[in-house]
Amino acid sequence: MKTQEKLWTRDFILFCLSYLLMAAGFYFLLPVLPMYVTQVLEEDKTKIGYIIGLYALSALLIRPFSGYALDTFGRRKVYVISMLLYAMSMFLYSYATTFLLLLTLRFLHGFTWGMVTTGGGTIPADLVPARRRGEGIGYFGLSITLSMALGPMLGLWILGDSNFSMLFYVAFGISVASFVLAYMVKYPTIAKASEP
Repeated sequence: MKTQEKLWTRDFILFCLSYLLMAAGFYFLLPVLPMYVTQVLEEDKTKIGYIIGLYALSALLIRPFSGYALDTFGRRKVYVISMLLYAMSMFLYSYATTFLLLLTLRFLHGFTWGMVTTGGGTIPADLVPARRRGEGIGYFGLSITLSMALGPMLGLWILGDSNFSMLFYVAFGISVASFVLAYMVKYPTIAKASEP
């Protein structure tokens, strides 16, 4: 009887926790940014769609290049740099004092989200044993599902007890913790495919 290869390794656990925190930071902002636009920036409700759409657009534009970069320059380098830029983007929300600044930040933040989520969809498959890949990816999927379920609720709870600046700083702190965990992961070296 074959012994089952270990799924819950240190690196897989760290990566799952890192991704959970990163996604939670994103979902903290999702329900409160429309309120920020109307209450703090005093913009019309019709402009709310721009902050969601521009973010999604920039994430979409960077994805094809993200996969190439992960394969060409290495998983660790690309992912960790993307996580750092993602955390720095979170920090800048407190300084987005005009709608134009917020739109610019959302566009840049969308690039980092696209890079991080592309890596997040790739790296777990490298960290788990090939024979248990489906199981490992299933467990990893809980990271984003939990963040999606808890992030908006926690974001609104923090906002209710404080203000937008505090919420942005908490999201930044969570993103920094996510970066630190991602930095601690030992990423496997993936052999480049040979040219035909």
